[in-house]
Amino acid sequence: MITRTIHGLFLGAFLCWMVSGCASHRVTISYVDVHSKPPAYGYQPIIEASINGVTGHFVIDTGAMGPTLTKTAVSRCGIAVTPSKGYIVGAGGGNIPMMQATNVTVRISQGVAIHWPIVLVFPSGLAQPPGTNDNFFGLLDYGSLRAHNAVLDMKHKTITLTK
Repeated sequence: MITRTIHGLFLGAFLCWMVSGCASHRVTISYVDVHSKPPAYGYQPIIEASINGVTGHFVIDTGAMGPTLTKTAVSRCGIAVTPSKGYIVGAGGGNIPMMQATNVTVRISQGVAIHWPIVLVFPSGLAQPPGTNDNFFGLLDYGSLRAHNAVLDMKHKTITLTK
């Protein structure tokens, strides 16, 4: 009788812990290193993700100051844009104005989504220069990854995220 009670208490505590969200839910996804053309130069880690059910590629850019979408993502995913106060400094030193989108959710894997209340959108000429993969949806920045306690394993080319 005591053993059954102890087992019942243990099982009840375990189920409560699982249901209440105390358990750590980790997801590991793979990435590939791709030699990118503009706007992301050099070898970059790329993951596949989706917006509004449409799949595309995102560059993992831990040095980016914030997330950014491309015109490809905006047009394929039906995202509305408005003018922004953000800009990019062009090669000649001039400021190139950017657009912005609001309330965008990127699904990285089953159960892992990143929500951006405001996200900048690359200008048309910069977002899809000749030769750029038209599946390129944007940049995932350090802050977006940090929000899910991301751990990058460069040896195994994986990213582990917490749901």
